[in-house]
Amino acid sequence: MRSQPWTPVLPSLSPELTGLTAGAPRIAGVDEAGRGPWAGPVVAAAVVLQSRRPFSIRVDDSKRLTALQRARAFEVILEHADVGVGIVCASEIDRRNIFRATMLAMQYAVEDLPSAPELVIVDGPHAPLTTVPCRPMIGGDRRCYVVSCASIIAKVVRDRLMVFYHRLAPGYAFHRHKGYGTVLHARRLRQFGPSVFHRHSFRPVLESIAGVAHDTTILANPVAAPSAPAQPSQPTPASVASVVTSEVTVTSPHP
Repeated sequence: MRSQPWTPVLPSLSPELTGLTAGAPRIAGVDEAGRGPWAGPVVAAAVVLQSRRPFSIRVDDSKRLTALQRARAFEVILEHADVGVGIVCASEIDRRNIFRATMLAMQYAVEDLPSAPELVIVDGPHAPLTTVPCRPMIGGDRRCYVVSCASIIAKVVRDRLMVFYHRLAPGYAFHRHKGYGTVLHARRLRQFGPSVFHRHSFRPVLESIAGVAHDTTILANPVAAPSAPAQPSQPTPASVASVVTSEVTVTSPHP
């Protein structure tokens, strides 16, 4: 498969310049990861660059980067930018719906910055509720350098959280599909039913509940994979923070 061509998006050529000329030197880019998966949280990141000079490593929409490229960019961004992270868990997604949960995660990410920005640029057509001017931008993760940075942070944080959830519920192979709707994930859902990390309001998860309810052999004697995995309790804020601190090096006060 041919890789997509990469066109560098430098700060001097991107929408950040509009904010700078309008007198807003502290500009935050905001993006999310995890709107579509069947399991896991939705994670948003807010990034404020400390310099307008582009990094020496590739920065782009996280979906256009390899895992190794994201990991490298992640470390550089953390070193040279202010970063805030917002996390909204699966049960809260079920309670609010995914759109409202995503807006909330973005709001948390902006609030998690060490100091308030003067302008927020958000990937997509909608903006979260913030106390500062906010500009939604369709395709912002490709068009706007600082939003690309936020896209990378959100993706890496979420992926590492899903690896952590795999340790707690190994039967679902969260470390492989990250909660997305793959063939493997669908098979494990049919086999075991949903875990506490699944979004019970999403149709594939609802259908798995109905299927498992009619199979008493799956419900009996739950143990780790390849048999049905034991169901852990929802991770506490402290347990999630410890993983994020050790592997991601950023934390959010809003698990």
